[in-house]
Amino acid sequence: MQSLARLVIVIAGVCLIGSAIPGIARFWLIASSNGMETNYDGVVTAVRPRSAAARLSIVPKDRVLAPLPHDLLRDPPPPISFQLMHAGAIRPVDLVPLPRVSSPRERTRAILRFVTYLVFFMAGAALLWRKPSALAWTFFLYCASRRFAELGVYWPGSDDLFWTNLLLFATFGGANSAFAASFALRLWRESGRPADRRP
Repeated sequence: MQSLARLVIVIAGVCLIGSAIPGIARFWLIASSNGMETNYDGVVTAVRPRSAAARLSIVPKDRVLAPLPHDLLRDPPPPISFQLMHAGAIRPVDLVPLPRVSSPRERTRAILRFVTYLVFFMAGAALLWRKPSALAWTFFLYCASRRFAELGVYWPGSDDLFWTNLLLFATFGGANSAFAASFALRLWRESGRPADRRP
């Protein structure tokens, strides 16, 4: 059981932490960006000043109309075309990303998010590595599944790998609350048990 737990820790660490490296590295490289963030319904939630989206007068609360572009959530984004609801009117938009250099503040935030996730992952891994149990497994799964919430998904190059990673991490991110609840319930049950009394 212990050898299986340690194998899972190593594999999970390589996959989860390794897949975050491109997302961290982009803050020190010139990466493409359209400057627009949307939710899953196509509603624009943020627009970066002087970005490609800002140059096209896209503002928060605008809506990308269905059918949503396949690559709307792709990061880094490719050029995309869509119909936009803006100020009560519908207009076509051709959004072409622009090169962008991250600010020192954005780099600091990226490092802090990465370090936060490392602390979570290492705490869960240490408990499971030392003594595998149902409680340790649920805590490790909770810590590991913070990957999506803390770091998101950034993957240049292969579309297949990007969408696979996004689906995988979104699934784990959605299960994060279940892992947390399971850990809390197990901890509550075990803390309520009387301690073994040995002569």
